[in-house]
Amino acid sequence: MGKRSATTGRYTHPPAPTPPPAGRSAEVQTKASCQDDQAGQPYRGFGGLPDHLATLTRNQVRFAGASAEVLMLAEATADQRHASS
Repeated sequence: MGKRSATTGRYTHPPAPTPPPAGRSAEVQTKASCQDDQAGQPYRGFGGLPDHLATLTRNQVRFAGASAEVLMLAEATADQRHASS
């Protein structure tokens, strides 16, 4: 801090600027930029996970002229299989 004037109470010299924050180390930068886990699967934020899991569908289909319904399941992704196990 600079000195204050006895009469005005203001600084006679401006305070020294604060130094900029330290930069990230190369190791931290590499870790922060990684978007896959150790198994090579992408990380998903919580907001996107329910949307991804909701793509697993189960439909019952009746073809024209048929009396029986056929169950059609979407093939689960690795994340969906992991979440349901």
